[in-house]
Parts: sequence; structure tokens; C-alpha cells
Amino acid sequence: MSYLECSKDLNLSMQESTIFMGAIEEVVKNGELKDFVAQRTDQPGQSSMTEAKEGNDPMVVPAALVGFEVKRVLVDSDSAVEVLTWKGYQKMGLKEQALKKVSPLYDFVNHPIEVNGCIALPVTLGDGEYATTEYVQFFMIYQPMAYNFIFGCLIMRMAKMMITTSYMKIKFPTRTGVGFISLISERPGKATCY
Repeated sequence: MSYLECSKDLNLSMQESTIFMGAIEEVVKNGELKDFVAQRTDQPGQSSMTEAKEGNDPMVVPAALVGFEVKRVLVDSDSAVEVLTWKGYQKMGLKEQALKKVSPLYDFVNHPIEVNGCIALPVTLGDGEYATTEYVQFFMIYQPMAYNFIFGCLIMRMAKMMITTSYMKIKFPTRTGVGFISLISERPGKATCY
């Protein structure tokens, strides 16, 4: 419940509402609500604010696509589709004829974004025995981006990925245990695509 909703429920004037907000902020600042917050988050089905935020922050990591170590891959749980740039596509030596025709995508303000095609590519997450490979449908665009690829919620669900911001890693289950991708990951002997 917000201050405004609470002020309306209590039928407070503007001056009383300001005093009320100040009193609540003072109590919070003094740490007098710690026990109350702990009780609320210990209940089944409840989570704290930090737990709610964990796993939703975008992260830029390397990943292996079609045998190439690709840098600047944005993992964003808010993205509805997986996107690749024309520049990244060309650097991997893939042919334009392999793309299937698709209709345009729309951004969050409903502006069309021209998509030049889509293609399913193998994405390998992790290293060695703690790796998993998924085939993911990517939409290819010509627009310049700061990233070579964007992994959205689809690949995150497929691979059961969990972003752990505090450790700066992305974790996911594999047949042999838990694999991860960290911000600093170099695989010797792999061709790279920046």
C-alpha cells in the first residue's frame, strides 16, 4: 500500500499526510520495522525485495553459438524474442539464404522493427561436462546494437537459466550438475566473434 492510498484510507489532510510519511520514514530509517519485515518474508509464499529483484537484471556475457565464442551477448529476461545482428551473423560466416522470411517485430511503443529473417542456431552454454546445447530461433535485424545477440526469456526458460547478479553469473542445470556462464569466460581454442 502506498502513502497516498494509506492517507486516503485514514482520511488525512495534506499536512497530516506529510507528517504521517515523515513518521514512517523515520521508523524505517531507525530500523524499528526489521522484525516486522523478517516476519513477513519468513511466511511461505512471501519473498523479500532483494529476492524479487534477483534474477531479473540484464547481464552481458560470452556464449558459444555455432561453434564461435561470441562476446557481448545480452541476457535480458524482459526481452520476448532472441535477436541477432547482421554484423554478428556475417562474422560467423552464415549465408543470408539460410534465413526464413518473417513479419516485423514491434518495440515497446508499438513501432515496427524490420526483421530480415529468422534462423534456428545451436547455442552452447557452459564448458565441458557442465554444458548444455539448445537450438534457439533468432530474429536477424540490420539495426546497429551494442550487443551481437540478445537472449530473451525463451532461451532462459528452455535452459532453465537463473541470473545471479550478486555472483555475476548465470546458472543453469545440465545432465551432470549445475553449469554457469560468468562475465569473464575465455575458452582456449575457440574461434571468437566480437
